[in-house]
Amino acid sequence: MSFIHNNGESIAGAYQGNLDGIETRYKNFAEFQQANTASKKEINELFELSYNGNRDGFDNGEHNGRFNDMFIKAKKDIELGENQNLYIIVRTEPLDLPEEYREPKRYENRLFIIDSGKSENEQRAMGSAEQRLYNGGDILKELGQTFEYDRTDGTNGTVKVIEPGKDKGDRICTNLLTSGVYAAWAFKVNYTGELQGTYRVLEEIPDGMELAYIRIKWPGNKALDIASKEITGLGGEWERKSNSTTTDRGEENQETIYYVNKNGKQALIELGEFTAGKIVDDYSVDVQVVCRVTDKNVLLGGEQKTFTNKVTLQNADGTKNISTATATATISDKNLTKKNNLTNKSNYTMSAPNTSQRLTYTITANARGQQLLTGDGEKLTIVDKLGDNLSLVGDSFSAKNLKDNSAVRITPKYNPETKIIEIEIPDKTPVEITYSATVNVVPDTDKTVNVTNEVYWKSYSSDGGATNTIKNYSYTLNAGGSTESTAHPVLTIKKTDPDDVSNKLTGVKFNIYECELVDESILHKDGVDPLIGESIDGVYTVPNTALNYNTIYEVQETETVEGYIRDTTPHYIMCVKKEKNGKYSDTVQAYIDYCTNQNMLSKYKVAYDLQSFNLEIYNAQKGIIVKKAFKNNAAGTDSKPVSGIYWFGLYNNEGGTGAPLETVSIEYSPGDTAEKTAKFKNQNINQIYYVFELDDNKQPIKASHEATINNLQYTVEYSTEGNSNGENTIGNAAQCGGTVIVTNQSQTKILPSTGSCGTLLYRVAGTLMIFCAGLFMLIRYTKK
Repeated sequence: MSFIHNNGESIAGAYQGNLDGIETRYKNFAEFQQANTASKKEINELFELSYNGNRDGFDNGEHNGRFNDMFIKAKKDIELGENQNLYIIVRTEPLDLPEEYREPKRYENRLFIIDSGKSENEQRAMGSAEQRLYNGGDILKELGQTFEYDRTDGTNGTVKVIEPGKDKGDRICTNLLTSGVYAAWAFKVNYTGELQGTYRVLEEIPDGMELAYIRIKWPGNKALDIASKEITGLGGEWERKSNSTTTDRGEENQETIYYVNKNGKQALIELGEFTAGKIVDDYSVDVQVVCRVTDKNVLLGGEQKTFTNKVTLQNADGTKNISTATATATISDKNLTKKNNLTNKSNYTMSAPNTSQRLTYTITANARGQQLLTGDGEKLTIVDKLGDNLSLVGDSFSAKNLKDNSAVRITPKYNPETKIIEIEIPDKTPVEITYSATVNVVPDTDKTVNVTNEVYWKSYSSDGGATNTIKNYSYTLNAGGSTESTAHPVLTIKKTDPDDVSNKLTGVKFNIYECELVDESILHKDGVDPLIGESIDGVYTVPNTALNYNTIYEVQETETVEGYIRDTTPHYIMCVKKEKNGKYSDTVQAYIDYCTNQNMLSKYKVAYDLQSFNLEIYNAQKGIIVKKAFKNNAAGTDSKPVSGIYWFGLYNNEGGTGAPLETVSIEYSPGDTAEKTAKFKNQNINQIYYVFELDDNKQPIKASHEATINNLQYTVEYSTEGNSNGENTIGNAAQCGGTVIVTNQSQTKILPSTGSCGTLLYRVAGTLMIFCAGLFMLIRYTKK
């Protein structure tokens, strides 16, 4: 429905003459006006206008200026020559506009005549006309589909539709894609067939996406000759792209030329020649725009995000914007999964006991092998958090490339206090990682535990990871794992580097003491000498004839490897064995209860079978420690950490030239207040190395130099902790076991230190003047 304006505003013009073909001869009304200025008449000289707004929603009683009827009454006789007509062009305003693309609103205008001498109620219908109005008649934008593309199988890959739109999965040019998650949009130019000539379309790539390709997708029945054109004079910031594809109509070798701004956020295409045939969709052309998701919070943090794709229709030389259109795509993604050897379910309830105390976990990371980080050569870090009742089997890790099953070298790190594993993997690689852990639960009882294991990407929300839960876990000892098969148990001790759990340390020595539980304390037995074993390939073994079942043993490290920190914690273990009545003795049960109450798996252990009669003891590398500090004001009183990720490089030369031997990072989140550190691994124990903070371009920052870090300006200072006098020393040189403090001084205005007397002379002169004045006053007072 539409309405009429009063005061002649709805009369676009009155024209007299022979204007045959007025409906189709002109491209638009402006062109008609320009061609027929001589035929135009003054409406108010010829006609008297009156209005009626008596219908609901119009002017009647509402005074909104909307009228449903307009009466045009001639003031005088109008002479028409031979073959002449009188044309009155009326324009009305829609009450509401179409909102959806391709779904027009219909507006009808009807003409009635009142013969001379008749009343307003005696009208004769003379005819009617209707107009369909479209949203996006010149240009519209629609989502084709969101999809994931995976080519890890070595073929041309497979497309899996996530959210269907106007398209189907087979309308994607996979030869132009890499593995990833995508949105496919299409814009349609000249849907209502009213454009004439050549036009440009400016694409705006959504933040968190990169353009994969643009192609001419579908030309209308009368638009088969529409082509993309070369554009000259764009400047060096634009790069020409082209492809040859098959259209959705089946026409092969359709060339598409377009231009991409080097900022990656804009693309431009010129299309022509359009014809104003004014038939819906026959004179139009569809262009497909496919973008890959690069937003790290979506790919790694599990965030759901809505991306908005905008296009602007421009004139032929791009100097004028004609209209715009937008479409959205909402996408989330997961690139980490985890399962265990009992089930593929992430949440599983056991109905029968397991036959082993050990679980094997499988992590699948970046299954499509897509680029998840923005920089080439960057690496991803997986964080795996063991549940409280799990103990890591450190030498159980393996990793393979899912594309070709080749081995992937990983260096798992493990913090036995937080029970967090960190595994660094290469980007663009589908990796499967397996490892094992033992469950701390008494076998062959009705006692069960819930086992939980969580995995996520470091520095990103855990929503981007997975949680694996087994409820009501229990296990039973099978014949092969029972303690009945040997007279003496064999204790093995693995000394493990937590910065690389595959690295077993050789040369570590232990004393092993036989103990007993007395009044809730574990004490060495009197008169029993400590046992000594031998270390072979990083595994310390005590002879099988030296140890007994149902006996508490304390393992105490006495000597470690150079460059490592000796573990001073005593570790207690007992290999338990049931009595003939099928139960544990009172002393054994007392130790089991004691360990349960202590709830420290790394210190107190019960081995219910021979496979579990082992200890994994971690010796941390001394390395070189980096300590982060901040100075946020001139007085140095504000040392609150500034949130962000700070990177550091270790170099073998004081100039910081060449590639760093290793890089580490320290991350502060908003609200963090505690001091944080990072550690470089051991290199040559006795060599001096140099620590540099890295700027936003990953370049080393020299001392006292200004640099951009996390988009902020800082001056960086270095000092080493604790010389022979217990004082810090300026500099960034350190050996194994040393600590370098890196302080970021924000760019607050501070009076410079000149290195000379500076203002000292003025202060001394001022003090001397005050002293002389006081002396003079004292002399005068004495004279009086």
